[in-house]
Amino acid sequence: MAEVGYYIVDLEVAPEGGAMPGAPNLTLKLGVNATNGEVNGQVTLTQAVQGGEHEFPVSGSIHHTGFGEDSLLVSLTGYYAQSVPPPAIGTYLVPFSAALAVDKSWNGTGSYTFGHNRMSRCNVTSTGS
Repeated sequence: MAEVGYYIVDLEVAPEGGAMPGAPNLTLKLGVNATNGEVNGQVTLTQAVQGGEHEFPVSGSIHHTGFGEDSLLVSLTGYYAQSVPPPAIGTYLVPFSAALAVDKSWNGTGSYTFGHNRMSRCNVTSTGS
C-alpha cells in the first residue's frame, strides 16, 4: 500500500476458522492519512439477530512496530445507536473498538468489541482498494 499521502482500504474481519452461525460480520472502509497516521472511515457490523445491522463512523490511529518486517498496529473507536426492543422506548449509544495487527498489504489478525461482546482471534483480510 501507499506509504505517503492518503489512501483507502477495504477490510473484512472474520473469526479464525471462518464465519460461525450467528456470529457478527465486520467490514471496514477506511481512509488512511499516511503522513500523520490518522485513520477514519465507516464500519458495517451485521449479526443475524433483530436489529443486528449497524453502519457507523470510526476513527483511530496507526503505529508502526519498526521491528524487522514492519507491522501496522491499528486502533479504532466509534459508537452506534441501538434502539431498545418494544414495549420499551429509547435508544442508547453502544461503544465499539478494534485492534488490528496487519502487514503492509493490510492482511493480519485482530479483535474487536461492541457493547459487552468481544470477538478475539479474528483474521483481517484486505478486500480491495
